[in-house]
Amino acid sequence: MKISIKALYYLLNKKTNISKLVEKLNILGFESNIIENYLDINVPYNRHDCNNFVSILNEIKNFDKNFSIKLFENENENQNKISNNIDIKIINKNFCPIYSYKIIGNLNIIKSIPNYIKETLKLNNINSVNSLVDILNYSTIITGQPFHCYDLNCLDKEINIIKTETLLNFNTINGLEIKLPKDIFVIKSKKEIISVPGIIGSFNSKVCENTKKILLESAFFDYSEIKNIEDKLNISTDASKRFVNKIDFNLTLKALNYVSSLVVKILKSNIICTGFKIEKKNLPQNKKIKVNKFFFLTLLNNNLNNEVFSNCIDNIFLKKKISKTFITFDIPNNRKDLEINENIFSEILKLYGYNNVLPTKLKNAFSNKNIDDEFNYKIAYFLKNMGFNEIISYSFVDSKIEKLLNFDDNFVYIKNPISEKMDVMRQTLIQGLIKTVTFNVNRKNNKLKLFEIGSIYKKCKNKKFEAENNLSLLITDKINKDNDFFYMKNIVINLLKNLFNIEEIDLIEKKYVFLNKRISLSILYNNEELGFIGLIRKDLLNFFDLKQEIYYCSLFLDKININFLNFFEEISKFPYVMRDLSLIFKTNIFYKDIINFIKDLKINNLTKISFLDFYKIDDINKSLTLRFKFCSKIRTLLDTEISDSMEIINKHLKIKFNIEIKKQ
Repeated sequence: MKISIKALYYLLNKKTNISKLVEKLNILGFESNIIENYLDINVPYNRHDCNNFVSILNEIKNFDKNFSIKLFENENENQNKISNNIDIKIINKNFCPIYSYKIIGNLNIIKSIPNYIKETLKLNNINSVNSLVDILNYSTIITGQPFHCYDLNCLDKEINIIKTETLLNFNTINGLEIKLPKDIFVIKSKKEIISVPGIIGSFNSKVCENTKKILLESAFFDYSEIKNIEDKLNISTDASKRFVNKIDFNLTLKALNYVSSLVVKILKSNIICTGFKIEKKNLPQNKKIKVNKFFFLTLLNNNLNNEVFSNCIDNIFLKKKISKTFITFDIPNNRKDLEINENIFSEILKLYGYNNVLPTKLKNAFSNKNIDDEFNYKIAYFLKNMGFNEIISYSFVDSKIEKLLNFDDNFVYIKNPISEKMDVMRQTLIQGLIKTVTFNVNRKNNKLKLFEIGSIYKKCKNKKFEAENNLSLLITDKINKDNDFFYMKNIVINLLKNLFNIEEIDLIEKKYVFLNKRISLSILYNNEELGFIGLIRKDLLNFFDLKQEIYYCSLFLDKININFLNFFEEISKFPYVMRDLSLIFKTNIFYKDIINFIKDLKINNLTKISFLDFYKIDDINKSLTLRFKFCSKIRTLLDTEISDSMEIINKHLKIKFNIEIKKQ
């Protein structure tokens, strides 16, 4: 949201120090900058109540009691001209508990408007229509209240807010003909429908250059009904968005006085009369949040003493009831950002000052199986030497994308997300990696080897949620097809071997939601799953607009015993002996089955079995050559001992697999 500096002076006064104003806005969480001749304010996504300058300035006023706003200083002006010239009938007062208007005469729409209004409209990408509409649009930016004006000659002194009874044709203010379905709210004069409330006006009642008298409308409509009408008509306007996001009904009448005073001042017109209808009992009720005083002090680790805390509570702008233990806050209906205790806590911290909070060391409340920085460093160092680049991404991810990528929907949802696209904790690291690939590929960087070490979060039965340490790798190369599944597999094997002393892993076919069914494997060691590896599904890549293959691997670091890092042992001072064995066996027998069978024999002093050679003889038989390493820590082995051991291996292999032993 942007406003010219000149316009800002009209809202405040010319003595206002804009630089100090920016400092206060930044402290309150509204990131602001002065750029040339205007102020740029970044409103947090969950502060829909601050989509206007009055609400933002009120935030500063709550923070600094000496801060003054001159916007509504003359808000009671012209209130003595109240009249019932227009008969207002509202069929459902819950839909429209406040309807107010001013009749303004002697309009001169051709008259030009001040530069500060033109600049502010241009800064907010709003096109100029005519002087009157420009003033209304500017006033909406300032107050947050949507306005609408009608040519008074079209109203016949009657305003009826009713529901349609049949399907009707309706010509909108911009000349489009649409169908109004049955049972939606409309505003009607005696003769015809003049607007769809809170959304769009009619062509016949619009103000033109020759219009001299208008009815200027400022009303409060129920946000849920406006949303319902939006959906039925498939029409969304700036006004409807503001109503759907809940405007502040306390500003409805004040905003009308403000905009009418601008119209009178700039267009040299006059206010003929004012009318309104208010049903206070039908206005939205405020929410209640009851919190324990000690809850705040606990969150602050008792850094905030009782006296300072009490002063902050007294100065907070929310209405409240205070008892010895509890404080009950009255939350305005339009404050969507205040839903839980922590939101109130954030408001108190604004008053206290974030810089005044003493830092405390964070504790990991998610998992007791932390892998220290040295461990992560060794993994990162190994992968960087293999040509990988490390990324660090947010733990908060988009739930819609996460549902496409994960096994279930047991997400850990965030109660107060910083963005609608960052509303759950990640269940894998893949989303951050793929977004990084998308960013690079869009910039013609098509060859990538990435990894990330981080926590993933899942719901569990006994606890609310738990965190697990994870390592994820990703490889993609549009040109060099050698960077494929087998390359990724080789990287994983070397990583497990060099860092964890895991030399023999099993790759078993297993389906994972986001992996291609043909290339989707589970990584097992001693029948325990350590992770998975495979090719990401093509339809998921299309979702991210990616056309090249991506290979992905995930390793569950918490399941890998950290003791593997300390696998060094004393080297035997006695010599080792190696023997090779060539086998011929049927094609339906697997290499792993043979290795596991030999290990189960528990041959004395056999320390290692290595793979040397493999080839297919014909459609029935294949050949495998293994190397056996024998060594003792207490003595030199005799040749006869080794021969006996090899004879045992030969004998059992023949019996178990009907294997033929090739003579060396």
